[in-house]
Amino acid sequence: SKLISPSKKSIQGIWAELLLIDMSSNVDYMIKAWHVNPSDLFDFNDGKSKLEVKSTNSSERIHKFYLNQIRPNQRARLLIGSVKVLESGLGTSIYDLIKYIETRVKDMNCLEKLHEILFETRVI
Repeated sequence: SKLISPSKKSIQGIWAELLLIDMSSNVDYMIKAWHVNPSDLFDFNDGKSKLEVKSTNSSERIHKFYLNQIRPNQRARLLIGSVKVLESGLGTSIYDLIKYIETRVKDMNCLEKLHEILFETRVI
């Protein structure tokens, strides 16, 4: 089962992305912009603004970027989200975040996209 399960680092990254979706005032908008193409350089891209989410469980915020991620086209607005995580048996799980988001989704296409990405990344 370890061969088909996502890595801890992958789960941590998806958790951070789901946290930002959950924290947003418009979860449908965020889901629409989330991983538009699997090969995208940015986690969220609405065509004008780009958001790259990095996470760490280290005491220091040290992240790696591709040059294209920190220098998108000149008309684009770039935001970087840096999330420090601490694994805990009592904290908010990835499944908690999914449930919170599902209750706020209004567009069924967004709900389908949410589940599709989670399925493709082997989270669910």
